[in-house]
Amino acid sequence: MNVTVLGSGMVAREFCSLLKGDFRVVSGERPEWAKDFLKADVRKLKRLDTEFIVNTLPSGLNRRALELALNSNADYLDFATFSSVRPEHFDYKKEFLREGLSGIANAGLAPGMSNLLVAHADGGGYRDIELFMLEDGNSQKLSWNYRDFLYTISDRPVWVENGRMVKVGQYSHPRAFRGRKFYAFYADEALSLFYNLRPQNLRVRAGGRDIEQARQIFRKKSRGKKIGFPEKGPRKGGSYRIFVKTGEKILSAGFKRKEGNLIAGLAAGFGHLFFKYISSAEGLAFPEELPAAVQRRIIRNAQKQPGAEINI
Repeated sequence: MNVTVLGSGMVAREFCSLLKGDFRVVSGERPEWAKDFLKADVRKLKRLDTEFIVNTLPSGLNRRALELALNSNADYLDFATFSSVRPEHFDYKKEFLREGLSGIANAGLAPGMSNLLVAHADGGGYRDIELFMLEDGNSQKLSWNYRDFLYTISDRPVWVENGRMVKVGQYSHPRAFRGRKFYAFYADEALSLFYNLRPQNLRVRAGGRDIEQARQIFRKKSRGKKIGFPEKGPRKGGSYRIFVKTGEKILSAGFKRKEGNLIAGLAAGFGHLFFKYISSAEGLAFPEELPAAVQRRIIRNAQKQPGAEINI
């Protein structure tokens, strides 16, 4: 398969390391690890000669990447949503269907695997769902893309209360769970899960060392103080856990990474799992919209990943 990867950051590098066939990287700067490279601004590209586009760019460029996939007659995969009201991907669903193309949006760890856990809980008839994300990097370096991080701390968390979407305060509603403190946190998956599953109640919280670090930066920004980002550089691994609480039942997915960028490595690894099942998507789909049998296969394959522990 002829694959084109948009972007040359950590997620792109990790994802490309998992590809077995040829791939081309499109970016403003040539990464040393890319053999086939096209220097270009994706905002100015009209079309690419490719079968598949993997978008690892900041989510603010999602619309341009989606239009590029349509113009190139290429299947598509990305890792995040930009809009904080309604996923921009919904505006392209009809066009993907009409052109006979397949795509998976938000195909990583969280969003991605988190969507599948919530879908599994929702399929069990539970309508009161809580999603907890525990992010524990073991260094002082921020693992997120700085631009996306600024988007995230500017958006208010989306929850579902009594079947209606509501916005709550960032880092509000703290709750102790499994011996840690979790706060209301903006998460892309809440939007697509609201529109696709229509849960009665869905609350999303995040906690852990990385979240506490982000919370301190957010508090400085809220007070009008200058933001000093932690030193750039590769992280030294860490762990990430997702918990989905439905009444007394708890579903979980835990992942550890000994070295390298924690979030980029996990996002790319699970993005590659979704990538293998792209043809099962009917048009442009979110993880929770994939056929139930495909969702189960992805979860089973995720259980085989190094450092993974999944209980459903």
